[in-house]
Amino acid sequence: MKNHVAALIVGLAVAAAAFAAGCMATIKCAVPVGPAKCGDRQGYIISYRYGDFWSNQFYE
Repeated sequence: MKNHVAALIVGLAVAAAAFAAGCMATIKCAVPVGPAKCGDRQGYIISYRYGDFWSNQFYE
C-alpha cells in the first residue's frame, strides 16, 4: 500500500512540474501586440509564439 501512495505522490509531482513548465513556456512566449477593437468590444491582442506556430488571442 505504501508503494502505491508513493507512486501516486511522485506521479502528481511530475504532473505538477510539467504543468508549471508549460505555464512558464507560455508566459515567456507571450508577446503583447497592442490594443484592438473587435466589433464594439475593446481589448488587447496577445500573440503566443512557439517556433513557427503563432496563436493570436483577443482579450477584453
